[in-house]
Amino acid sequence: MKKYAGIGVCLLLLVTMHGCGSVDAEFRPVSGIVTYDGTLLEGASVAFVPVDNSGVAATGTTDATGKYTLTSTTAKKFGTGAKPGKYLVKISKTEASVNPD
Repeated sequence: MKKYAGIGVCLLLLVTMHGCGSVDAEFRPVSGIVTYDGTLLEGASVAFVPVDNSGVAATGTTDATGKYTLTSTTAKKFGTGAKPGKYLVKISKTEASVNPD
């Protein structure tokens, strides 16, 4: 009886792992470069916000060369991108201001 229980657990794990593996297959790599007034923008937040139920929010941050790579919290692997769909793209950057007083 223990032998059959072990086989059942193994089959359950295989089915579960197969289901999880297909999650990243839904995502496509997304990267790009952000500029502002012709200058590469470092440290900006890039967010792809779905406009309908077909997409999943994805975010990234620009590096010193203005490049970002999107990832989603629902993806298993960092940097996997975004699901195909329609998105509103939001780019923001906050800089600290110094008060001379």
